[in-house]
Amino acid sequence: MKNLCSIIPLLLISTSLFATTIDQKILDRVALDIDNICGDTYCEGDFNWAHDNLRCDLDKGVCSLDMELIEQFYTEDLDLSDEQDVQRLNSWMKYEKIMLSTYSDIYSDTDENYSRNLHYTKTCTISNLFNVSDIVSSRGSYAEKLMDGVFECVSEMEMEFWKRAAPHDSLLGY
Repeated sequence: MKNLCSIIPLLLISTSLFATTIDQKILDRVALDIDNICGDTYCEGDFNWAHDNLRCDLDKGVCSLDMELIEQFYTEDLDLSDEQDVQRLNSWMKYEKIMLSTYSDIYSDTDENYSRNLHYTKTCTISNLFNVSDIVSSRGSYAEKLMDGVFECVSEMEMEFWKRAAPHDSLLGY
């Protein structure tokens, strides 16, 4: 019995080290953890972010993660009797209209705070993830190697969005 108790943890560790799939519930937890850490990292920048639908194929060494860059125009503090605030809102609406009519992977909405949001979505592909430990840390959250790929994707998305927005920055007074 004593030998059996010491073999079971060994079997669990060895099967997880050589696994070729990761349970989707674990991947969903990792995606949620990425979304939660965002506020302490790159989400402190110019954009908000959302992360969802992490999928991994260890045989191919590839994970994909749906990411969303969100540019917000806060309307809750606007005073529509103030001419400058009305001008700012009109400028944003022109900018939003141009971005929406030019790019099919951008959409807009209004959130619960009545802020206007532009969403740029992309599925990021992260390579060289052949082991469970490349994706999931020993504490069941995201692994550093996966996060390196997420950070690279964030940089690429921000650069692409800025490149698209730059010709229209004058509308927003940048």
